Amino acid sequence: MDATKIPAISMEAARINAKLSQVEMARKMNMSLKTYNDYEQGKKVLRVNQAWLFSEITKYPFNKIIFFNEKYTSSVYKSDQQPA
Repeated sequence: MDATKIPAISMEAARINAKLSQVEMARKMNMSLKTYNDYEQGKKVLRVNQAWLFSEITKYPFNKIIFFNEKYTSSVYKSDQQPA
């Protein structure tokens, strides 16, 4: 598949696509179910090394997984879109 056509998906969708339960994913990432659940629900943000591991486990491209809650995007601007 052309990499440009791979859709960006949530952590939950990537996990489900990999046919893993939250319990299985938490175990593979060496964390408690509660902690994993907090990441998947956007209550916490994974560190880069954890996000990379998640990508490797799900076999979904790292740059196509949305690792944060949508509300965070409102405070992030591209360099040419910063407010004056």
